[in-house]
Amino acid sequence: MWLFRRSPEDLTEKDRAKLEALFWQIPQLRPLHELRVRFKLIFDTMTKRQASLALTQWCLDAVDAFPALEKVVCTYEKWLLLILNYFPEGRTGATW
Repeated sequence: MWLFRRSPEDLTEKDRAKLEALFWQIPQLRPLHELRVRFKLIFDTMTKRQASLALTQWCLDAVDAFPALEKVVCTYEKWLLLILNYFPEGRTGATW
């Protein structure tokens, strides 16, 4: 599962082949992996405004693909303002 957690750009060809084999064995992991990669990209590259829109779309896509992720979305909605405050200075409320 380590391959599942690593960034796609950090994987070697051999790692990518192993990850593809995992997706072949458990097809539901591919869309979950894609959601994970998108989520990380939002936090790594976007401004607050971009992130707000992207996270809203991510939440809709996540619940459509995996209804069990509704709890994640509820947590996001509960902490929305604090989460979005991460973006202007690149830190969370926990670092204040």
